[in-house]
Amino acid sequence: MPTRTYRPIRVATLASGTELILPLHDIAGDRPGPTLGISAAIHGEEAVGVEIVYRFLAETDLSDLAGRLLVLPVANPFSYAGITRNTPIDMANLNRIFPGNRDGMLTEQLAARMVEEFLTKLDAYVDLHAGGAYPTVDYVYIINDEPLSRELALRHPRPPRAMKS
Repeated sequence: MPTRTYRPIRVATLASGTELILPLHDIAGDRPGPTLGISAAIHGEEAVGVEIVYRFLAETDLSDLAGRLLVLPVANPFSYAGITRNTPIDMANLNRIFPGNRDGMLTEQLAARMVEEFLTKLDAYVDLHAGGAYPTVDYVYIINDEPLSRELALRHPRPPRAMKS
């Protein structure tokens, strides 16, 4: 049976005392294998991805999991709470800030912690984006020519438009 652990990633404490925490779920299988990261809500008005992640966690039988899943259902909690594309504190777009800055504005700190505690630990990554509150975006970025990344990106019922960067 996989081991499930909730590991909150602490980002910052606001002047009000409110903490910014990223909710990270760590699911380790019984057998060795790659680490897959799944995230949603880099943009707060993209609620469809959050629902997909929660349903995946609740309804998927992971008893035969090999490797590890790191799941970040809400990558930008303040943006998600405000149902807005940008982080309300500094109005920055998290998707444009990576790799971030630990000493920067709040969204830069958020990106830096996400990189340090989540992204650098992955062999493959699925980020659930949408085109805003309702539309869905169907494309894949292949960041490098890692065989696993390429294989996962191109294994799709309808081959996606792949973009190299």
